[in-house]
Amino acid sequence: MFRITRALSSVGVGRARVPKSSSLPPPVINNTTDVRVSNLDRLTNRPVLTPKYPNAKIGVVTGCKMSKTVKVDVRVESRNLKYGKTLTSDRRFYAHDEMEECRLGDKVRIMPDRPRSKLKRWYVQEILMRKPRVEED
Repeated sequence: MFRITRALSSVGVGRARVPKSSSLPPPVINNTTDVRVSNLDRLTNRPVLTPKYPNAKIGVVTGCKMSKTVKVDVRVESRNLKYGKTLTSDRRFYAHDEMEECRLGDKVRIMPDRPRSKLKRWYVQEILMRKPRVEED
């Protein structure tokens, strides 16, 4: 068995060979949206759209009473394979807000981070939309 695998790996069957220099251009980043135009698809020769922030989640701040921590609710949609019905559920994440800029109702983008506490493993990367504030006279 050892001789067979060794013979196959020396031929190149056991491992995938990757060329050292790629002739494809580097990916173009579109700053206006959260989509990156990456390299061309090898089959269709069209640009492939990939997420600019693949691990990011977008949600609404539902709690900001803790020090440098916000509670973010993220809506998760999934589809039933048999019936095709879209099911929605909410996930709650605790995120680090260093400058304490987030307020209740703000729409934010959170990214994964190192564990900062028992529940906090995300940080607020950007505030996408502020909830309008009503001024009382």
